[in-house]
Amino acid sequence: MWAGYIALVNQQRTKNNQATVGFINPTIYQESATGSAYDTNFHDITSGASGSYSAVTGYDLVTGWGSPNGSALIQTLTQ
Repeated sequence: MWAGYIALVNQQRTKNNQATVGFINPTIYQESATGSAYDTNFHDITSGASGSYSAVTGYDLVTGWGSPNGSALIQTLTQ
């Protein structure tokens, strides 16, 4: 799934004469997941458990940041 998102982001960035995103983790953590854009870029999963870990609001060890909101996250990464 992530490879597909990054391919779409890089396609759009190339079309806009921008550099490709490369290693995406710092961008995801700094700009897309921890700031005010989190609610736009991700669907937070707040219920469920895996072993001794439970899903909570925001980042957790069960779901990470939650599931990406494809079009919003792509738009954020191409700006």
